[in-house]
Amino acid sequence: MAAHLSVAAILLSGMVSNSLSLEPEGKWKLDARETSCVLQHEFSGNGQTWSAALLPQPGSPRIELLLTQRAPQKNRRTGDKASLTIRPSGTVFQGDVQTTAMPDGAVAYHIWIDTSLLVALPETIDMEIAVDRSPAIVLPLPGMAAAAAALGTCEQDLLASWGVDPSRFRPAFPLSKVSGFPTSADYPPGASGASGRVALLLELSSTGKVTGCGLIESSGNAVLDRQTCNIALSRMHFAPLRDADGKPIGSWTTFRFRWTAPPDPN
Repeated sequence: MAAHLSVAAILLSGMVSNSLSLEPEGKWKLDARETSCVLQHEFSGNGQTWSAALLPQPGSPRIELLLTQRAPQKNRRTGDKASLTIRPSGTVFQGDVQTTAMPDGAVAYHIWIDTSLLVALPETIDMEIAVDRSPAIVLPLPGMAAAAAALGTCEQDLLASWGVDPSRFRPAFPLSKVSGFPTSADYPPGASGASGRVALLLELSSTGKVTGCGLIESSGNAVLDRQTCNIALSRMHFAPLRDADGKPIGSWTTFRFRWTAPPDPN
């Protein structure tokens, strides 16, 4: 691991001359929404204005870091990779990026990072972010420990508002521990060719059977939403959560699935 980080540090050091160091504007803002908590800060430098937002999704193995550069951009790019280096630890996180153009001409970088980033944030004083084919930027993170603690409290309150015992809430399951997933063959005929992602809150029995299903994020099509819940309740099965004594207990988790409309036979 030390060798890996040393190599990464050498590679990043070569980009220092191209790095843009930004200055924080104002304070951290925490937005408690119905389905998520969002932590955001504004930055500026070299005549540019940026915002950085952390958007964890309860149960998801990855957290989204949304960087928005409020300046006209020429092209929209997808499929990029990002490297995040947090200091003083020097830990490097790798992420996938989708770049989208905003209606006002700004650009948004959607960066998905492993949720272990949240564990490292309280000790972080700044973060360098390098996106493929773009200059790196350095974000100072003042008050990160208090902001990260507030984000954690918000997530606990969010789960409680869903009727979930946070101590029995589980992150997304590895595929090897879940059976009965939806497939393309389950696409419902009444969905009218719609596509979209569904996010569900699932209640699980001590045997891992799905006993309750609630909608967190709609696909935009009610038929797809109902089909996903029906499949979860009828055939999906999870490895049960166990307490400190190894006894299976009931729990909650989230499940996300993206439906893609089948090709038009005509």
